[in-house]
Amino acid sequence: MRKFIICAILIGVTMSMTGCFYKQTVESNQFGIIMKDGVAISEVVGPGRYTDMGFYAEMTVIDGQVKQTTWSDTNIYTSDNQPISLSVSIEYSRGFENAKSMYEQYHEAAIDDEALKELVNGRISGAIKSATNSQTIEEMIGRGAIMAILEEELPNKLTEIGVILHNVDIKSVDPDAGYNQMMTDKALAKANQELIEQQHANEVEQIRNAQENEETRIANEQANKQRLLEASEANAIKQLAIEKAQTEVDLEKARRDNLVAEEEAKIYSLSPETLQLELARIQADALKQANTIYLPSESNINMYTYTPSVITPNNN
Repeated sequence: MRKFIICAILIGVTMSMTGCFYKQTVESNQFGIIMKDGVAISEVVGPGRYTDMGFYAEMTVIDGQVKQTTWSDTNIYTSDNQPISLSVSIEYSRGFENAKSMYEQYHEAAIDDEALKELVNGRISGAIKSATNSQTIEEMIGRGAIMAILEEELPNKLTEIGVILHNVDIKSVDPDAGYNQMMTDKALAKANQELIEQQHANEVEQIRNAQENEETRIANEQANKQRLLEASEANAIKQLAIEKAQTEVDLEKARRDNLVAEEEAKIYSLSPETLQLELARIQADALKQANTIYLPSESNINMYTYTPSVITPNNN
């Protein structure tokens, strides 16, 4: 038992004095850098347990977890020389594929998170400043253009240092206070101008409506007058037609009366007795209003006495 303990101690001391490693664990979110000679990288390995009893063998475990950093700058100028404050958040991790070059070129960043963060922020700064120099203040505020540039350029810049970009998010884009005031004044001026234009448009519309209403009223009055005139003319024409027809009737009646009178005159001239009879009838009609009348006959006045149905001469 004592011999076993002594051997274990000797093995531990020997391993600590050399670079060999025995069943060293690489977790699922890690990868290992193995150097068999203690200087040059032999291989990059993923999760597992590794042993190399070589005298100079060495393995460095690299953290591959996703990390987050927020980059901010309050003194950036856009392409139209407007000062702006920008804050960008990214998620990133050390990459397995480029771990060898990262370990060789950026050794501190490969093993130290703070060193990695500083390196990543430097790459972010370069990409963002290059992007903002090509964007106007309005394009920056819109975020769409700057986001497209970052999503295209930032992965390439991080890949150069062995870092994988998982996500990028623009947290804030804040123009200078003077610009905000200018935009506020501009918005108010625009709103006032639109209000004035709307009021003018309303006034024009009211005037147009009033003109159309007046034109409609005049047209209606003229149409009513025209209808009344046409109705009056139609009534006049109708009345003239009626009067003409009545005149024609009266003329025809008079003509016929004349013909009757002419025929009666012929009868009276041909038959004195008929004339006397007619005179008697006339006298009878007149006697209905008086008891006694005087009629001339051959220069003598004969008096007749009226009875309802007989006319008799009076010889007194």
